[in-house]
Amino acid sequence: MKDTLTVALEGESVPLDKFAQAVQATFNVIDALAREIAPATRVEWLVDDLIRSSAQMTIRGRTLVGEEESIDLVVSAFGEIALNLERHQKVPRSRKVAAAAGKFLDLIGPDVRAVRLETPDVDAVIEQTSPGVATVAAPRIGMLGAVRGRIQTLSNRGSLRFTLFDTVNDKGVSCYLDPEEQEQLRGLWGRMAVVEGLVFRSNQGLPRSIRHISSITPLPDSDDVRPMRWREALGASPASDAEERAEAVIRKLRDA
Repeated sequence: MKDTLTVALEGESVPLDKFAQAVQATFNVIDALAREIAPATRVEWLVDDLIRSSAQMTIRGRTLVGEEESIDLVVSAFGEIALNLERHQKVPRSRKVAAAAGKFLDLIGPDVRAVRLETPDVDAVIEQTSPGVATVAAPRIGMLGAVRGRIQTLSNRGSLRFTLFDTVNDKGVSCYLDPEEQEQLRGLWGRMAVVEGLVFRSNQGLPRSIRHISSITPLPDSDDVRPMRWREALGASPASDAEERAEAVIRKLRDA
């Protein structure tokens, strides 16, 4: 079942009010969609994940047993709207839904260079390429690859999704697994691992999401995987006899 969607704002320093506007826009869109698609069903939306060091939020829908299809329909419709916004196409929904979705475009500016919208099936990004003009990003194309990081915020209360914190950039990467593949994650919460699959990246090359995951390989959880660990090796290589020692060079500079 598709029951999650993710909204993220990208920029050097995203203001709190912009993130609050994104949260409100998200609620307005899914609330209007739920009223349009399944008016007789009461859907409750819960915060499933808030990524530290990123203006990123994942929410999950919840309803009565037997009415889960309503959530699936709303999430699928949200994904279609996300693609419409990415391509600058008209949102083929009611005026209320279209107006609420348009608020995502209003977020693009000096502080927010991109708005990323995700569902279990869709990656859509609205980006800005020149000051004051919101333009459409190229269609998201994933490439086979691997990302190393720490597995966090594992959730399988419907669709199977987890967040991988990339060790290089310390950013959350959304990872989507098929339900029948959940055994790959057994005992891996909080562990270091390499996740291989279809990797979707930003224009800057940063991994954003991984889909169609082929393997999850656990790594030793030791200090050896700390970022910048290589700095501790500086000066470890012994100097040759012909090379002047550092203390001698410093002494010469001091006495010059």
